[in-house]
Amino acid sequence: MATGGTALAWGGGVITPTVSAATVYPGTTGAVGSDISLALPNVAWNIGDTITEQITNTGNCTTAANTVGFNAAPTATASLASNAASTSTKPVVSVALSSSTGACTTAGVKDILTITFTNSGNNNGDANGAPTITLSPMKYNLGAGPITATNVALTATVAGAGTAPTLAVINDAAIANTKFLASKVVATTPSSTGVALGTLTASDVVAGTITSPITFTIAGATWNASATPKLTGPSGTTWTVARTSATVLTATGTGTIPTTSANTFALSGATIDTTGAAAVKVTAAFGAGPTTIGAQQTVAVAVAQPRLGGTDRYSTAAQMFNAAFSTATSVVVASGANFPDALSANYLASTLTPQTGVLLTDPNALPGVDVPILTNNHIATVYIVGGTAAVSQNVQNQIAALHVGNTPNGAFLQVIRVSGADRYATNNAVDLFNGAGGAGNTAVLATGENFADALSVGPAVYNKKLPLVLTTGGSLTASAQATLQNLGITNVVIAGGTSAVSGNVETQLKALNITVENRFAGADRTATAALVEAWEVATTATTVAATGYSGIAGLGFVWSANNGQAYVTRGDNFPDALAAGPLAGHGGTIGAVTYAVGPILLTGNATTLGAGIPTAFGGNAGNVGQVNTVGLTSAVSIATQQAAIASLS
Repeated sequence: MATGGTALAWGGGVITPTVSAATVYPGTTGAVGSDISLALPNVAWNIGDTITEQITNTGNCTTAANTVGFNAAPTATASLASNAASTSTKPVVSVALSSSTGACTTAGVKDILTITFTNSGNNNGDANGAPTITLSPMKYNLGAGPITATNVALTATVAGAGTAPTLAVINDAAIANTKFLASKVVATTPSSTGVALGTLTASDVVAGTITSPITFTIAGATWNASATPKLTGPSGTTWTVARTSATVLTATGTGTIPTTSANTFALSGATIDTTGAAAVKVTAAFGAGPTTIGAQQTVAVAVAQPRLGGTDRYSTAAQMFNAAFSTATSVVVASGANFPDALSANYLASTLTPQTGVLLTDPNALPGVDVPILTNNHIATVYIVGGTAAVSQNVQNQIAALHVGNTPNGAFLQVIRVSGADRYATNNAVDLFNGAGGAGNTAVLATGENFADALSVGPAVYNKKLPLVLTTGGSLTASAQATLQNLGITNVVIAGGTSAVSGNVETQLKALNITVENRFAGADRTATAALVEAWEVATTATTVAATGYSGIAGLGFVWSANNGQAYVTRGDNFPDALAAGPLAGHGGTIGAVTYAVGPILLTGNATTLGAGIPTAFGGNAGNVGQVNTVGLTSAVSIATQQAAIASLS
């Protein structure tokens, strides 16, 4: 491979950009646009080749008000697919800003971004060697407006020797002259009356844009007829609010709306009556037309909010077992005092026929709440996961002394212990007990030194019978390696970042000819759980891949048309959720409440939501109809529960 000088040259092709929706507003410094991902064709490049992006908004810089420029140079990150050949080259680039000649130079506006290649490469002998360059964050400075263009438009020029690839115009952000914002999203339940909303604020970023009347149209609910909302406008204006239909509030103003300064129009005191829809949204508009103000806002989320929780960890596990497995003929028992064996137990429970759930026990004495379950008319076999240090011989003896169906003269329960010398050997024994289940050649790998990542993949492990392999973070344990080899595993998904499962473990896996299809690595445990959720709810026809990995098919958990469910549990402690994997991966019923298959999402702690749940729930207010909280309010506070639901924007 040539790597320098002038031996290489562009070889044509098309650079494919990827951007997501972003909105920016006039009068903003450092407005955040969409990150830009540039997928290069699999061709050669040379030192000094460039990709130049210029802001080409009509009349840019001709007036201070119409100006759009770059705020700062973004960071450029180059990557190759995980299955790229080791001989393929990753681009190294620099990024610089400059001004075009003419008005933007005069105004001192940086409207040109230049990416310069500082190394050479030619990966076209590798089918997987096409590089990608990601620019982040993209930030802009906008004049006060009005701005003629409706988008921040970037036109590309690619330069260098040979035939340069082509790159289409990139619309990196929409420019809006009005805003509509909701001060908060309210969490409520379906069929609620008189639910108070937060303040709704419309503003004309470009002064004098909004005129009377202003209408607020609701979808997914109706405006409560008994409420008396009011609208507060600019000084010198007076507004009257009327409920002109069940779904429309109309604010009519008198006085003169200023045209020399931006104006705000705040609607307060509005209440709603929820109907069957989970997402309640409001659209604001003005004038006789009318013209929409900003973007539609989610103002309330109306979903079912069951809470699963007993007086302690043992009764919580028993409650979840009864919800899903009241007719099971076997049960898996693990210690509730520590996490590793119970996490392994989830997989064992999924491979038994018929499937069953997990009960927790005190290491030294069988909790009384477990006895009625063990002595119902169905349980005949009890599997204990863990050695006697985890679940004592005394507990085993207590279970073995119980009769099937609680009949004094009936058969005793059969007890089978699955264990090893340590948590990793126990995990190996569990995974090999019934083999690879229905998962074929794929396993999930997580650290056995902490619980959070393995906990979050519980529903996937159970629902798809994916062996859960536990390892130390620094290197692959002998037990984990034996599990992978004995099960014939060829593909692995890693749950957790490199601080949980190191890059060295990944190298060891590859040395065993095992493909790491994906790694779910969030900034913290809550974010990792959100990445696992995205995998679980993706359709089976969708490939879910982190940067640098080939990806794995989605698991097809249903999140659509208000039918989705999720399980929210405390992320900094493990007891309540240890036995939640089987319920979340199987579904069940308690009374009139039906629990469906869904992801487990983690809070920051009992009183802090964390970043992961809003990431997972964002944009899913129309897809999730039930949020199940695992644990009582001491584990997940009411405020944290409501914040989680409200994040279903």
